Formats: sequence, C-alpha cells, structure tokens
Amino acid sequence: TFNLKYSWLNKGLKEFNQNNNIFSESNAPLVLGVGKNMVNSIKYWLGAYQIIDFSATKPFVSDFGKSLNQYDPYLEDLSSLWLLHWKLCTNPDVATIYYWFFNHFKKTRFTKVELLNDLEQWLDDQGCKKASAATLDRDAQVLLKTFSVSVEKPKNIEEIIENPFNALNLLAKNNDGTYSAVFENRQDLNYKILGLCIIEVFHKNISNNLFDSQSVRTQMPVYEFLSEPPSISRIFKISESCFFQLLEELVSKFPNIFGYTETAGQKIIELKNFKITSESFMGEIYKR
Repeated sequence: TFNLKYSWLNKGLKEFNQNNNIFSESNAPLVLGVGKNMVNSIKYWLGAYQIIDFSATKPFVSDFGKSLNQYDPYLEDLSSLWLLHWKLCTNPDVATIYYWFFNHFKKTRFTKVELLNDLEQWLDDQGCKKASAATLDRDAQVLLKTFSVSVEKPKNIEEIIENPFNALNLLAKNNDGTYSAVFENRQDLNYKILGLCIIEVFHKNISNNLFDSQSVRTQMPVYEFLSEPPSISRIFKISESCFFQLLEELVSKFPNIFGYTETAGQKIIELKNFKITSESFMGEIYKR
C-alpha cells in the first residue's frame, strides 16, 4: 500500500542491525516511528530492493546493502536511486510486478486497465497462483504512484519526499489519464552504473552454470542486454543510442574490465575480469 519513502531504507537497516527481529516485535512501530502497516512496508522494501535477504533462515544484510549504507545511506546521490531501481527490477520473486513491468511490458503509452490486463495474462502464462483483482490493482497503483510524474501540475515538496523515484522520470501521467514510458537518452545515468549492471548480468550467467564451467560465457551479444531479462535498456528506459554511448565511455575508462567488439555484424560485450563483483565496482560510482 505504501511506496518507499526517502528515510525508510536507512531507518529500517539501522534498526535491523541493532535487532534482526525488529520487524516482528510489538514495539517496532514505536522504534521505527511509523504505523504498524508501514513497518510491514519498510520490511518489504528492504527485501524488494535487495538490501536485506529475508529468504534465508536467518535474515542478513546483502553486500549491496552494506555498500549502499557505506557510500550513500541517505540517498543523496541520484546514482543510488538508479541502482535501487535496477535491484528492484531484477528481483522477480519479491518484486514481481516491477520485474514484469520493466522487463516484459512493451507498451509505451497505456492505461491502468491495459496494464492490469497484460499483467494478468503474463501471470497466467507463467502458471502463477491466481491473485485477487484487488491485490493486483493495489500493486499497480503503488507502481504508478512511485514512478509517474504528472504533467498536470508541478511537483511540490511533499510529492518529492513521498516519491524519491519521481526523480528518475521513467513514467509520465498524461492529461487524458494515460501513462507514457518513453525510451530516451538519459543524461543523468552514469556510465559506471551501466558497468555495474553488465557485471551483474555476467555473474548471473556464471551462477546459472556453476556445475558446467565450460558453458560460462566471457562474451555476450549486445542484444541480450537490450532485450533479454534483465534488460538494461528496458529497465532504465534508455534508447539504443544512449546505451551505446554509455558503453563506449565505459569501455574507454575501464579497458581492463570491459571490452566491446563487432564481428561479422555481431556486437559483443566482454567481461575481462570475472573476479570483480558489482559491489566492489560500486566504489567507482561514488568516486569524486
């Protein structure tokens, strides 16, 4: 019901580090300074943004959560919002609607009803347990509220505080009640964020092939990063020209980590150093 607020991740992580069971204790609303339902929301978002892994027998703070808390605990850097957005949209088990919307939903102009109809069809195709119409409607409402910027009136300070991800400008609410999600060049998207995402996609491929070292790829075609989930292009709503511009800058600044070649019409991205992790690369993003 409640979209993420600016202070929630830092507040929730701080209290979790003090007491791993804080979200299930009766005094949690008092400790966190929010209502009972918001306690549940804070816990949900900490898991959805992959800050804390609640799926383990004993929940723990992820490496990403530790790195974000080290470099930008109060989300003052726009890069942090881009990183959180990436983590949300690559977490299908916990943040299913966000994974679906930013990886599979292809309409660039749509109504809420169209969104819900396509979502239900996709869930059916996946063989998922039937969700109630009220649940889907509520989740869609939070998604649209989180990311859409209204063209009807300028944002006020309350809207900014309520919806930090408005700053990414990924969705627009039109005067006729429809929504637009346009692929474009995004000047505020750092090429180092692209690097982190590329590393994660390669490492995902490695983890899927732990028992078959011969099938681990050191090179991947560009179209997989553009079209296959997790799709960097779709998640960030960037045009192909923007993707290649960021990629060119990334390869030129980190030639020992990334490579880009074009052979026989096939465009290939190479990860040269498999020892580097996305969390270790995060330090590059926050260098000044």
